[in-house]
Amino acid sequence: MKVSVERTLLSDLLQGVQGIVERKSTMPVLSNVLIKAEDGRIEVLATDLEVAIKDSTEASVVEEGGMAVEARRIYEIVRSLPDREVSISTEDGRLKIEGGRSLFSLVGLPEEEFPTLPSIQIQEEDLLPIDTGFMMDMLEKTTFAASTDESRYNLRGVFLERDVEEGKIRMVATDGHRLSLVSKDDPGIVFERGIII
Repeated sequence: MKVSVERTLLSDLLQGVQGIVERKSTMPVLSNVLIKAEDGRIEVLATDLEVAIKDSTEASVVEEGGMAVEARRIYEIVRSLPDREVSISTEDGRLKIEGGRSLFSLVGLPEEEFPTLPSIQIQEEDLLPIDTGFMMDMLEKTTFAASTDESRYNLRGVFLERDVEEGKIRMVATDGHRLSLVSKDDPGIVFERGIII
């Protein structure tokens, strides 16, 4: 891999995945971020095997490829570089980062060792447009009551349903001890049955 990208764009990509990267995991690869260069873009992927983030930005790709490196370390390095173009290359199992007069070399893992993310094929007609403010208001009023217990998957989310007869959208969350319910007038969201988010 050999790629050049604007430092601020790369820093923003790496900052966006910091919240999902596992710091204390039985699988060390989960503390890494996968950096890929292809088709004139640089792509950053991170996962904790439950949630995944994939983001990309335009870059000058000389040679395509990818490597997984420690997420926190590469973010701190890129953030500390001067506001110029950053060059990233791979050589002998190491990721080299150059910016200004600085040169860093990080030990990396091959792209193949990083967990594969499921490919999701979304058709335009399957999407439901929902007003962001409407959804955020409902989530803020319910998510605090959702369970944090890893073994109770069905209680870790919020249940969203549409009541056609009453013309309402309801969202409910519980951890088994407390319950939160919010009901609002249906803004025209059309879906068949309730879903857990």
